[in-house]
Amino acid sequence: MYGCVDEEKPNVGSNIVYVDVSGGRNYTSIQEAIDNCKENSTIKVLEGTYFENIVINTTVKIIAMNLTNTIIDGEMNGDVIQIVANDVTIYGFTIRNSGKIGHLSDYDAGIEIISKNNIIKNCLIIDNLGGFDVRADNNTILNCSICNNSAGIYSIHSSNNSYINDTFDSNVKVGLFLHFGSNNKIFDRNNFDNNPIGLKIKGSKNNEIVKNIFQNNEQGLYFCCGSTKNMIYHNTFINNTVCHGEDLVGENEWYNDAIEEGNYWGDYIGDDADGDGIGDTPYNVTTDGTITDIFPLIKPIINDLLDR
Repeated sequence: MYGCVDEEKPNVGSNIVYVDVSGGRNYTSIQEAIDNCKENSTIKVLEGTYFENIVINTTVKIIAMNLTNTIIDGEMNGDVIQIVANDVTIYGFTIRNSGKIGHLSDYDAGIEIISKNNIIKNCLIIDNLGGFDVRADNNTILNCSICNNSAGIYSIHSSNNSYINDTFDSNVKVGLFLHFGSNNKIFDRNNFDNNPIGLKIKGSKNNEIVKNIFQNNEQGLYFCCGSTKNMIYHNTFINNTVCHGEDLVGENEWYNDAIEEGNYWGDYIGDDADGDGIGDTPYNVTTDGTITDIFPLIKPIINDLLDR
């Protein structure tokens, strides 16, 4: 089930232009508006389907006027949107049908980010090769539904990015793949549901995975290839069929030692004799028992997103 986007009234300045595919406003294409507007303008896009491949090379806010019926379709050709400028905001679009080229040097995506300090909020990213291809630091992806892509988000050599309250549902290979990236925050109600791997972290350090849900995946959270010093706590793992967690490195913390709290595991069978909400025995994250959560939670932090 896809997550929903919620409507908000953006705070916009005086430099406002309108795009209407039907021809009733300033421009009929989003790219034309970008190419002709002033820096720091707001581009408001009326509902309709825009068959475009867009390059954003100036700082703008691009805002859909209708959160369910404003669609940008790449027609199976390259990136649907490429963000080159810093400090760009994209709000409220359905973005679909990127091209199908996928390797480390070029990953066709719904949105490719190669710049800093951008915010993508309340978008539905669907039916792309990569939902997002993130190749820069200090970006925020917030309240987005990232569904039915080959990879929901592919991030390489990128740090200090934030992934907040996003839904990763039914992606073909992986929900979110961090590849050689550090100090990223994956927190506050991200829902990894029905992916082969919910979150894969490779060659990455010092990332925080906090207060997320991993449910109905084959593998929930997977570390490999030099991923160390990552912290995982206050997450919920339930109904992942192969494993909730896999840690092939073994130098990650599956709990927060400072507050003495870990994660909720749907198959934990230990007791809580003193009633403090923490299991009395560690939870074996890996089947060989070498990686444990020593402070397993008796109850999940988040209940309303669980599909039991």
